[in-house]
Amino acid sequence: MGMPSGVQALVEKYRKEADYYQSAAFKEMAVRSEFLNPMLRALGWDPDNPGLSAPDREVIQEETLRIDGSGKAPDYALLLERRHVFFLEAKRPGVRLETDRMPAYQIRRYCWNAQLPLGIVTDFEEWAIYDCRAEPEVLDGPTTGRIKYFTFEKLNEEWDYLVGLFSREAVAGGSLAQYAEAHRLPQGTLPVDQAFLRDINSWRASLAKDVAKNNAHLDVVGLNEVVQTLIDRIIFLRIAEARGLEAFGELKSCIDSKDPGVYRRLLGLFRRADDRYNSGLFHFKASRGQYGPPDSRALTLQVTDRILENIIKHLYHPYPYEFSVMPADILGRVYEQFLGATITLDGRRAVVEEKPEVRKAGGVYYTPVPIVDYIVEATLGPLLRGSTPAKVSQLRVLDPACGSGSFLIAAYQYLIDWYTAYYAQTPRNAQRHLERTNSGGQRLKTEERKRILLNSIFGVDIDPQAVEVTKLSLLLKVIEGQSQMELAVGRLLPDLDHNIRCGNSLIDVDLPLPMDISEAERLIYNPFNWEDEFPAVFGQGGFDAVIGNPPYLSIDAVWGRRDPRLAYIKSHYSDIHTDKTDILFYFLAKAVEISKGETGFIVSRSFLEADKARKLRGWLATHSRVREVLDFREAVVFPKVGINTAIIRLTGSRTVKKATFRRYQPKNLPVGYLAGHLKDHSNFTVNEKPLTELGTRSWIATSATQGVLLAKIDAAGTPVGEILHVGQGMQTGANKAFTVQSNETALRKTGAKNGLLMKRARNSDITSFHVREQGPDVLYLEDRKVFSSLPPEVQRHMSRFRRQLEARAAFQRGDCRWWQYTWPLHQEYVRQPRILVPYRSRDNRFAVDDQADFLGLTDTTVMYDKGQPEDLHYFAAILNSPLLTFRFRFIGKLVGGGTYEYFHNTIGQLPIPRSEPGETTHDRLTELGRLIHEEQAALQSTLIPEEQEECRARVSEAQDEIDELVGDLYGLTQAERELVTSTLTES
Repeated sequence: MGMPSGVQALVEKYRKEADYYQSAAFKEMAVRSEFLNPMLRALGWDPDNPGLSAPDREVIQEETLRIDGSGKAPDYALLLERRHVFFLEAKRPGVRLETDRMPAYQIRRYCWNAQLPLGIVTDFEEWAIYDCRAEPEVLDGPTTGRIKYFTFEKLNEEWDYLVGLFSREAVAGGSLAQYAEAHRLPQGTLPVDQAFLRDINSWRASLAKDVAKNNAHLDVVGLNEVVQTLIDRIIFLRIAEARGLEAFGELKSCIDSKDPGVYRRLLGLFRRADDRYNSGLFHFKASRGQYGPPDSRALTLQVTDRILENIIKHLYHPYPYEFSVMPADILGRVYEQFLGATITLDGRRAVVEEKPEVRKAGGVYYTPVPIVDYIVEATLGPLLRGSTPAKVSQLRVLDPACGSGSFLIAAYQYLIDWYTAYYAQTPRNAQRHLERTNSGGQRLKTEERKRILLNSIFGVDIDPQAVEVTKLSLLLKVIEGQSQMELAVGRLLPDLDHNIRCGNSLIDVDLPLPMDISEAERLIYNPFNWEDEFPAVFGQGGFDAVIGNPPYLSIDAVWGRRDPRLAYIKSHYSDIHTDKTDILFYFLAKAVEISKGETGFIVSRSFLEADKARKLRGWLATHSRVREVLDFREAVVFPKVGINTAIIRLTGSRTVKKATFRRYQPKNLPVGYLAGHLKDHSNFTVNEKPLTELGTRSWIATSATQGVLLAKIDAAGTPVGEILHVGQGMQTGANKAFTVQSNETALRKTGAKNGLLMKRARNSDITSFHVREQGPDVLYLEDRKVFSSLPPEVQRHMSRFRRQLEARAAFQRGDCRWWQYTWPLHQEYVRQPRILVPYRSRDNRFAVDDQADFLGLTDTTVMYDKGQPEDLHYFAAILNSPLLTFRFRFIGKLVGGGTYEYFHNTIGQLPIPRSEPGETTHDRLTELGRLIHEEQAALQSTLIPEEQEECRARVSEAQDEIDELVGDLYGLTQAERELVTSTLTES
């Protein structure tokens, strides 16, 4: 594209006066104003931030950041949507960037701690660009991590490179994140959150063992509390130092003395912090405005010096952490993972282990920042628009499963930004409520921040540690950008004990608990009454906004079927309860119950379609109104867990008459996306659905033309579940025990001879029209009444698995014999011809089994002949057509990767026009179905490519004719046929 003339003028200017610019007389500030500010403007970043309010500034110069106690900071912070995207460090030209290692270390340290992939250091004469993802070491040379170096003389050659990576347009398009994705670092390279998590986990483990050993009076609950609190206090004070609120190095001074007694000296700092901050984090004496009991355990705690020394030294140079630039969401991400484990006691030996619910869920998954930002803005934005501080002060925002507090931090920041922008409009309000920052911006004063927090931010979590972490995160947000002087005149932090509460959001205090329950056992249930815990809120009718990301777990699997909480859920949520349900069902219901306004959650999208969510959908449609469903479909928000998600926004407003369904079109979310990407309508198919149409049936958005076509398809036929017997495959509870291996010749012969052997049709064996004979043989013994009637060879085989078979839950309950299936479903039809369907598939795959040769287990669904006049091949021809695949896309549950669940209760809804043998269409479709069935079998039997191609050609020709006949059968116009094709192509 070529370098702009303005930049070329800068190059000429520098070239002419190079001697002066390289002299000591030319200071860094002059470099910035004369050269770097114009350079940034040429890249689309304007340091003057024209037309932007203080919260929306995109270029911040010399932020209030401190490195090891000095006043140094990144000279430029570049932001989009209020999030840092890269730092630029400025130097005066006398510094040799090519060979000096300290500028390189500085920019890498800043960016690594802020988790920014790339950073720039420049004096205009020299430009060095660094990959900052690897943990920086103070002795690293200037070339470590450097991906580009050039002088101002090469700016013309490198201009396109700079624009492609660092221009505002490129960064907004994800250029920096895309660079990181394309240039993977070696395995073992740790970003700051993983490195800090590694260390904080290590500190917890060493503290737990030491405190348990030296403080025998502590039970497991007390041990968890004192270890968590000690870590929180140390981290808070270190961050306060980094932000200038505490004298630099005071924490470190506790370990610098050669005298023993590190904890005693720490306790002195904690006591002073109690006087200074008046926060529940430091609470050793009763005082006004503090609600919880004073911490007496900390006063007598015994902790070995070397344990504390190891923790504190890791928080200072030369270790790489710089808390002044570490964003709250990174700390939150660390703590979210940290909270996935807990300390247990084996005698007096402390062990840190993963919590059962985390282990069963496969880990802890932090909600991506853009998702949090979108939900917060979409939920709170309409409540704030056009309002006043007097009205907004009455706003009550809740996260009922707050975890480490990410949603509450974002909501709190959103309110801070709103107040800041509002007060900035008038000089009187600005003078009263705002203060100037060192970077030239405006900051809401701490007293006002405190008021907003206490008035508006509320959270609940069942985990006491999560509650304390949320409080810590919010307190750090209060002091963000704070000056030491303001605190010195008595601006104290709030006690959040009444705002952030510990309890089970779903279980009230009427849950019956054992009389002699221990504190550790009580915390498992932790019953909670909303009205008692938040009387002022419910005195006003409830919360104005409920936001969050409820847990992802099956209450049956995690709690266990005998857990008293299951009986409680069943009785207290009977309107929505079904077996094997996700906990999100009940969080959605609870949000509606406790909210008088708006709800915004990200949840598993399965509730939109799952048959087990029919009652939930009906209840939500009756008790609330749907504002929006943002359905991510196949695009995975949480890559490590692979759950397909949707954002749902509910409201109590009766003015809402239609629900907006936004269906995400791309298959994947782009690398480095921001919240703005989720507001871009070009990424979505947007439809509106009258609320009167929302009920128990699947909540899947359709366009007007799609809706008309779906209704036409349904009107043309009868649900196939009313014609055939449709059900799931049989359950053995131990497939291996009933499988006959290929080398078990005698067993196979005996089984076949006695009619005890069937071929298994696995999910992967079932194609359209045909079942490949690739699956193993399985024993089917359900026709025998006693074990002794089985052939000796079969008896010997089954006896080898007896212990495993008797361990099955169904046998333990007395529901089956030890040598038979746990659930031989539909066995009265087992010798009937059937259609086999894979349990999961991307497209319709219905295969006819005329001779009842195959047995479907739990990875299949089966459609049995019930003596209807139609031939099974007639059904298969229609069911395998693109038209019925199209219809199923609006019935079946999408489970990820474009795969749908083909359950009996969804397949059964597919409409089939009734017909009889002798009718032209019936007979021709039957003939074509049989033809494809036979050609598919022939295709599998030959290894000759030419013969395979001939088979495929005949199948394709027959399929084309089927498609035409099926379209005629349902009375489709040409436009409707094209709509089917285009919809399937898009999805």
